[in-house]
Amino acid sequence: MVSATLYGASDCPVCGDALFFAKDILTHCLFFFCPLCGCAWSSPPAEGVVESLTPAKVFAPSGIELPTRTEIEAAGLQHLIVKDIHYAALPEYLVEYIRGASTD
Repeated sequence: MVSATLYGASDCPVCGDALFFAKDILTHCLFFFCPLCGCAWSSPPAEGVVESLTPAKVFAPSGIELPTRTEIEAAGLQHLIVKDIHYAALPEYLVEYIRGASTD
């Protein structure tokens, strides 16, 4: 993947980094994950509240793809987008999650 746009939803309550929209490569179900700590949620958690520590692999056992804005809008979740970040090349810590490469 040469370039990509990540859509941020909020800050991770575990490590403070950004939560991004993601989707399972098989089911295409959207979820939210933090590539820095590897935690994931079905919906963005409340600010500063940690009710679960679920690895992204639970939501996407075969790997993660990055959803498009159109996919996020089709799911009715566009109101949760707080920022979009365009990368010419994804950071290595994020690449390991794409398409099942993560060992978590």
